[in-house]
Amino acid sequence: MKQADIDALIIMPKLISSSTKGKFKLINRSRRINLEAISEDEKNSFEIFIRQSEKFEERFSIGLMLIPPEEDNIILVRYNGVHGEHKNLFTDRKVYYSFHKHYATEEAILQEIKPEHTAKESNYVHFKGALIKFFEELNFINYKDYLKIFEIEYEDPDQTNLFGIQ
Repeated sequence: MKQADIDALIIMPKLISSSTKGKFKLINRSRRINLEAISEDEKNSFEIFIRQSEKFEERFSIGLMLIPPEEDNIILVRYNGVHGEHKNLFTDRKVYYSFHKHYATEEAILQEIKPEHTAKESNYVHFKGALIKFFEELNFINYKDYLKIFEIEYEDPDQTNLFGIQ
Protein backbone atom coordinates (compact mmCIF):
# COMPACT_ATOMS: atom_id res chain seq x y z
CA MET A 1 0.00 0.00 0.00
CA LYS A 2 1.37 3.39 -0.99
CA GLN A 3 1.69 6.23 1.51
CA ALA A 4 -0.78 8.35 -0.47
CA ASP A 5 -3.37 5.55 -0.13
CA ILE A 6 -2.77 5.30 3.62
CA ASP A 7 -3.07 9.07 4.05
CA ALA A 8 -6.29 9.16 1.99
CA LEU A 9 -7.86 6.42 4.13
CA ILE A 10 -6.97 8.29 7.31
CA ILE A 11 -8.55 11.60 6.29
CA MET A 12 -11.49 10.43 4.16
CA PRO A 13 -14.95 11.21 5.57
CA LYS A 14 -16.24 8.32 7.69
CA LEU A 15 -19.41 7.33 9.48
CA ILE A 16 -19.69 5.24 12.60
CA SER A 17 -22.02 2.49 11.43
CA SER A 18 -22.46 0.29 14.50
CA SER A 19 -26.13 -0.60 14.73
CA THR A 20 -25.95 -0.28 18.48
CA LYS A 21 -24.43 2.54 20.43
CA GLY A 22 -22.77 -0.14 22.57
CA LYS A 23 -21.29 -0.09 26.02
CA PHE A 24 -17.82 -0.42 27.41
CA LYS A 25 -16.89 -3.89 28.65
CA LEU A 26 -14.43 -4.40 31.45
CA ILE A 27 -11.81 -6.96 30.36
CA ASN A 28 -8.50 -7.47 32.18
CA ARG A 29 -8.91 -4.23 34.16
CA SER A 30 -9.39 -2.30 30.93
CA ARG A 31 -12.52 -0.59 29.59
CA ARG A 32 -12.96 -1.73 25.98
CA ILE A 33 -15.28 -1.07 23.10
CA ASN A 34 -15.16 -1.65 19.33
CA LEU A 35 -17.30 0.22 16.82
CA GLU A 36 -17.82 -0.42 13.13
CA ALA A 37 -17.32 2.40 10.63
CA ILE A 38 -17.50 2.90 6.89
CA SER A 39 -16.21 5.52 4.51
CA GLU A 40 -18.84 8.02 3.43
CA ASP A 41 -18.74 6.51 -0.08
CA GLU A 42 -19.25 3.05 1.49
CA LYS A 43 -16.18 1.65 -0.29
CA ASN A 44 -14.07 1.03 2.85
CA SER A 45 -14.80 -0.68 6.15
CA PHE A 46 -13.10 0.16 9.43
CA GLU A 47 -13.11 -0.78 13.06
CA ILE A 48 -12.59 1.74 15.85
CA PHE A 49 -11.09 0.22 18.98
CA ILE A 50 -10.88 1.99 22.29
CA ARG A 51 -9.04 0.73 25.36
CA GLN A 52 -8.58 2.56 28.65
CA SER A 53 -7.07 1.34 31.89
CA GLU A 54 -9.61 1.17 34.70
CA LYS A 55 -6.96 2.19 37.22
CA PHE A 56 -4.87 4.71 35.26
CA GLU A 57 -7.05 6.92 33.04
CA GLU A 58 -4.02 8.29 31.18
CA ARG A 59 -3.24 4.79 29.83
CA PHE A 60 -5.34 4.35 26.71
CA SER A 61 -5.30 3.51 23.03
CA ILE A 62 -7.84 4.75 20.49
CA GLY A 63 -7.32 3.24 17.07
CA LEU A 64 -8.62 2.96 13.54
CA MET A 65 -8.21 -0.33 11.70
CA LEU A 66 -8.88 -0.81 8.00
CA ILE A 67 -10.82 -4.02 7.28
CA PRO A 68 -10.04 -4.84 3.62
CA PRO A 69 -12.17 -7.50 1.89
CA GLU A 70 -9.56 -10.21 1.29
CA GLU A 71 -6.40 -8.96 2.97
CA ASP A 72 -5.07 -8.63 6.49
CA ASN A 73 -6.44 -5.82 8.63
CA ILE A 74 -4.18 -2.77 8.96
CA ILE A 75 -4.09 -0.43 11.93
CA LEU A 76 -3.92 3.01 10.33
CA VAL A 77 -3.79 5.19 13.45
CA ARG A 78 -3.54 4.87 17.23
CA TYR A 79 -3.91 7.78 19.63
CA ASN A 80 -2.11 6.66 22.79
CA GLY A 81 -1.91 7.88 26.32
CA VAL A 82 1.03 7.45 28.66
CA HIS A 83 2.32 3.88 28.67
CA GLY A 84 6.02 4.11 29.34
CA GLU A 85 8.63 4.54 26.65
CA HIS A 86 7.95 4.39 22.92
CA LYS A 87 10.90 4.68 20.56
CA ASN A 88 10.66 5.08 16.78
CA LEU A 89 13.23 2.37 16.12
CA PHE A 90 13.07 2.37 12.34
CA THR A 91 12.77 6.07 11.59
CA ASP A 92 13.98 9.07 13.57
CA ARG A 93 14.65 7.10 16.82
CA LYS A 94 12.65 9.71 18.73
CA VAL A 95 11.49 8.60 22.21
CA TYR A 96 8.09 9.43 23.71
CA TYR A 97 7.21 9.08 27.38
CA SER A 98 3.91 10.91 27.17
CA PHE A 99 0.83 11.20 24.94
CA HIS A 100 1.53 10.39 21.29
CA LYS A 101 -0.06 9.30 18.00
CA HIS A 102 0.96 6.37 15.82
CA TYR A 103 0.47 6.42 12.05
CA ALA A 104 0.81 3.65 9.48
CA THR A 105 3.56 4.18 6.96
CA GLU A 106 4.38 2.53 3.67
CA GLU A 107 7.94 2.04 4.91
CA ALA A 108 6.80 0.05 7.97
CA ILE A 109 4.58 -2.17 5.80
CA LEU A 110 7.49 -2.85 3.43
CA GLN A 111 9.77 -3.68 6.39
CA GLU A 112 7.07 -6.01 7.77
CA ILE A 113 6.87 -4.30 11.15
CA LYS A 114 3.70 -2.95 12.74
CA PRO A 115 2.30 -0.62 10.08
CA GLU A 116 1.56 2.03 12.74
CA HIS A 117 4.91 1.80 14.51
CA THR A 118 6.01 5.39 13.90
CA ALA A 119 4.80 7.89 16.50
CA LYS A 120 4.47 11.66 16.54
CA GLU A 121 3.76 14.16 19.30
CA SER A 122 0.13 14.57 20.29
CA ASN A 123 -2.06 17.63 20.59
CA TYR A 124 -4.13 16.24 23.47
CA VAL A 125 -3.38 15.76 27.16
CA HIS A 126 -6.09 13.37 28.41
CA PHE A 127 -8.43 10.61 27.23
CA LYS A 128 -11.40 12.87 26.56
CA GLY A 129 -9.30 15.25 24.47
CA ALA A 130 -7.72 12.36 22.56
CA LEU A 131 -11.13 10.89 21.77
CA ILE A 132 -12.50 14.16 20.40
CA LYS A 133 -9.29 14.84 18.41
CA PHE A 134 -9.40 11.27 17.02
CA PHE A 135 -12.95 11.67 15.74
CA GLU A 136 -12.40 15.17 14.36
CA GLU A 137 -8.95 14.68 12.82
CA LEU A 138 -9.96 11.37 11.22
CA ASN A 139 -13.08 12.99 9.79
CA PHE A 140 -15.91 11.05 11.49
CA ILE A 141 -19.04 12.89 10.42
CA ASN A 142 -21.48 11.50 13.00
CA TYR A 143 -19.25 10.98 16.04
CA LYS A 144 -21.26 13.28 18.32
CA ASP A 145 -24.14 10.78 18.15
CA TYR A 146 -21.85 8.27 19.89
CA LEU A 147 -20.26 10.36 22.65
CA LYS A 148 -22.75 9.17 25.27
CA ILE A 149 -21.07 5.73 25.06
CA PHE A 150 -17.99 7.34 26.51
CA GLU A 151 -19.96 9.24 29.14
CA ILE A 152 -18.95 12.47 27.43
CA GLU A 153 -21.08 15.47 26.66
CA TYR A 154 -19.40 17.40 23.87
CA GLU A 155 -17.32 20.29 25.05
CA ASP A 156 -14.04 21.61 23.83
CA PRO A 157 -11.35 19.23 25.11
CA ASP A 158 -8.96 22.15 25.60
CA GLN A 159 -11.63 24.21 27.38
CA THR A 160 -11.24 27.03 24.84
CA ASN A 161 -13.99 26.06 22.35
CA LEU A 162 -11.58 26.26 19.43
CA PHE A 163 -14.10 24.52 17.19
CA GLY A 164 -16.99 26.85 18.02
CA ILE A 165 -19.34 23.89 18.54
CA GLN A 166 -22.26 24.40 20.91
